[in-house]
Amino acid sequence: MRTVLQDILSRTLARFVRAREGSVVIIFALTLPVMIMAVGGAIDFARTANVDARIQNALDSAVLAATKELSDGSIDERDVDDVAQRYFEANLDALVGGGPNVTASNLNFKIDRAANIVEATVDAAVETSFLKVAGFDSITTSAVSSALYNPLTIELSLVLDVTGSMEGQKLRDLKTAAKSLVNQLLPENQPARREKVRIAIVPYANGVNVGRSTSNQRNRLEKITGDAHGSSCVVERAESDGRYAFSDDGPDIDRDPESRIPTFDDFPDHDRANFCPSAEVVWLTNDAKTLNEEIDDFEARGWTAGHIGIGWGWYTLSPLWNDIQPGGSNARPYRTKDLLKVMVIMTDGKFNTQFQRDNGASAQQARNLCRNIEDEKVRIYTVAFKAPGSAERMLRDCASEDGRYFETSTGTELSAAFLEIAQEIARLRLSS
Repeated sequence: MRTVLQDILSRTLARFVRAREGSVVIIFALTLPVMIMAVGGAIDFARTANVDARIQNALDSAVLAATKELSDGSIDERDVDDVAQRYFEANLDALVGGGPNVTASNLNFKIDRAANIVEATVDAAVETSFLKVAGFDSITTSAVSSALYNPLTIELSLVLDVTGSMEGQKLRDLKTAAKSLVNQLLPENQPARREKVRIAIVPYANGVNVGRSTSNQRNRLEKITGDAHGSSCVVERAESDGRYAFSDDGPDIDRDPESRIPTFDDFPDHDRANFCPSAEVVWLTNDAKTLNEEIDDFEARGWTAGHIGIGWGWYTLSPLWNDIQPGGSNARPYRTKDLLKVMVIMTDGKFNTQFQRDNGASAQQARNLCRNIEDEKVRIYTVAFKAPGSAERMLRDCASEDGRYFETSTGTELSAAFLEIAQEIARLRLSS
């Protein structure tokens, strides 16, 4: 296959053969090397420009890949150089393969933590074909690239219905769905991601079982909530003027001494009142094994005081409750840079049980709590599972403007909703 240079030389020689004047021979002899160098140099520079664009693409792809993995927690900052270099070399081989020899050097990646940017630079030498005659073995070029990464961390509270109506297949479906969310956000083979996400679980029925780790704080909890016969189960907050009923003020607030805290026994149907979840609250943790084991221990019994579950879901995310939580579960302050707090509320039934009647019915208390939780910039997702219309309306009201409401009627749909929530949270970490 003839090249451009061969065509030019062929035409030039043809003119030379036809020429009659001796001066043409002299001029041709003097200009031929210059012509060859000019045409050959143009070809070498054109090839270099093409390679230069491909080097830029390879560097851009490497930086984007590194920032994506850094953002989603697949790697940490120590791994950025290795990951980006691996992507760059693979992309460069794919883009330049079959072309001129390219030697990359001075590949450098730098993290600007203040601006959340990964920056990269590289130099490259492109081997010449024609300019070697003039002593130029290569043409040098360089590329610069940068991309934003998102170091967003997640604090997530799962508020889950374990009442009697969940017994049987519905409870099995809930366990499957909840564990799929946990395993999606806390994958076993990605320890760096686990440092970015912590999850709490609040199972609820007639009340909430605050568990062994919290019940030793009983004298402080009694300032704000009732209990069942001195057990670790609690009901809603109570205050004579209602000022703390729908807040996350910590357990050391000054309580009105004249205010009487209700207990389960205050409920007119004593049998209904005594049902409390055996499953305990799990405060924020990145230990997927602990979370999954607690989910496996769910048992369905009791009635639905969902507002109590929502309240304690809030407390797991509240920095005002840090000194009552077990070690390692402390919630970070609201509106911390690069922090997203999320609550997922799930029920299959109408909220129908309350103890502090001055606070209103359970569904209304839930709405009041959700409104105040959203004011703290907590993103609320709600999931109805074979729920009646009144429960669906309450959950729609509770979902925050930047959250979502899901309506499900099968175990497959429930798992899909929980998985979609997990995936959306992961995407938020990349785009926020």
